[in-house]
Amino acid sequence: MSIERRELREAARDAATELAQRAEERGEPTEAIEWARRSTALDPLDESSARRLIRILGEAGQRGEALAAYESLRERLDTEFELTPAPETEALILSLIHI
Repeated sequence: MSIERRELREAARDAATELAQRAEERGEPTEAIEWARRSTALDPLDESSARRLIRILGEAGQRGEALAAYESLRERLDTEFELTPAPETEALILSLIHI
């Protein structure tokens, strides 16, 4: 991927992240989920985007979707880098399981 394409993709991810945050602040979880999904789709390995999506889904009562988003991230990290999610991601998913 060219540097310009990568920069445009990062800018789009950042814009989607900002729109997700604004929708959350307005109390619009459906819109926040949509923007968080777009942010995550633009950069599937960005853990902070994935955590936002997982958290919003959990808060919206969509625990199954939150777990699926976590599992998708976990598989990508393992497949591409042989890594596990960060401790804060693990803590988030554990908090959703124990609700």
